[in-house]
Amino acid sequence: EEEELEFQQVEKATSLFNSCKIRHLKSMSKVTSCFDSLVAVSPEDSITAICSQLFEHQLHGVPVVEGGTALSVVTAFRILQYFANNLESKPDFMTSTLAELGIGTYHQILTILRETPLIVVLDVLARRELTSVPVVDDRGVVVDVFTQDDVLSLGCWPDLFDFMEEPLHDVISLIEKDGIQRHKPVPTCRRSETLENIVYRLLTNVGQRSLVCVDSEGHIEGIVSVSDILRFLYEIFISKKKEKK
Repeated sequence: EEEELEFQQVEKATSLFNSCKIRHLKSMSKVTSCFDSLVAVSPEDSITAICSQLFEHQLHGVPVVEGGTALSVVTAFRILQYFANNLESKPDFMTSTLAELGIGTYHQILTILRETPLIVVLDVLARRELTSVPVVDDRGVVVDVFTQDDVLSLGCWPDLFDFMEEPLHDVISLIEKDGIQRHKPVPTCRRSETLENIVYRLLTNVGQRSLVCVDSEGHIEGIVSVSDILRFLYEIFISKKKEKK
């Protein structure tokens, strides 16, 4: 009886999906009401207001909603891209270095040893709500960066659970053997590089949202992300706005 009931439920769900059309979704109150509890912005909000939402809620992107309908998603990356593409003249601070501007995070940087079991890495990413984590060897030299894109690629493995105890460097090798395009070389930078160069590198490397700052020997010093740069620009804009008042 249970199997028959389950079969009927599947048949009913299949019939519902086959008969449902896009226009039906607009009239479903359950679909539109789900936006009430979401952090969202409207098409009329300023870039400043959107940045404020991103920073306040520690988000990488927010949905643009109008009349209960999601129109798109605006991300920190897209805002930085807009800023870079619409500069009429280059601000002086763009030629200053990361060290001079103080952009990035340089304290309590989490790293993962390349021998760490995959299950531990996944647990760390989930609990810390991280999108990536630098991978180091036994000398503390950065040898890779394990990202959320790598995690997503694991979802294609039918026998994923058999690899949970495997060291991360072996898992990464298998991902690359599957033909998955990953960041090459390791996305690192130096604190002596200019902001202009860092912005260019972040915007021209597809899928890359942060760079690992290293010293001359490759040891990690910190991380600079798209959000770090956007926050810097936001604070400059806000301070200048207050000065005008």
